[in-house]
Amino acid sequence: MQTSPDIAAALTRRAALAGVAVMAATTVHHAIGAVVYGTPWRLHIAFMSIPTVAVILGALALHRRRAGAPSGRAAFVVLAAVLALVPIAWIGAYEGVYNHVLKNALYFLAPGSPVLARMFPPPMYEVPDNALFEITGVLQVVPAWIAAAALARRALGRRTARPGKTARPGEAARPGEAARPGEAARPGEAARPGEAARPGEAARPGEAARPGEAARPGATEPPGAYRMGSMR
Repeated sequence: MQTSPDIAAALTRRAALAGVAVMAATTVHHAIGAVVYGTPWRLHIAFMSIPTVAVILGALALHRRRAGAPSGRAAFVVLAAVLALVPIAWIGAYEGVYNHVLKNALYFLAPGSPVLARMFPPPMYEVPDNALFEITGVLQVVPAWIAAAALARRALGRRTARPGKTARPGEAARPGEAARPGEAARPGEAARPGEAARPGEAARPGEAARPGEAARPGATEPPGAYRMGSMR
């Protein structure tokens, strides 16, 4: 079903702001890790977050100003691509779900499992021994999920309306589409083949009565029409 412009705009804005929230959350999370574990290299995420947020907000602004123009549609494509690749896939799915949700699940549900060591080898991955670091890591998933859901609804809503959609008031029926029950023919529209005139509807000028149908009051016969018994 096609999404209305207002709903589409709201979903686009929600996806963009959720993407910004993902980048803010991951910056805070990595800053905590840099301090707690003495790994300043984790601060590199800030150099990724700033340009990513700038692109997201810039594309959103251009899309809102030029929504119906080619530049506005191009801006939405850029916005959707950046959201899908960085906040949703990289930060939400990989950093949030894999690096923290799955790691903590294996650590607490299967302690000492060799699978944990193979999937999360040190020193690249830290053992879950700091609650603040792990909680902020898991929380990255929340805004990423919101962004993904809003973006998916926005993209799916742009499909054309489903078949069987009825014509709007004042809109002529499409070729080959019968009028709906109880709907009178529009002014100037001839009855379809095999369709009898409705009660109280006079025959149109030049239209002969159908076989077995009595002429309506006031209806004129076409020139040259043969009447039974007229020749004696």
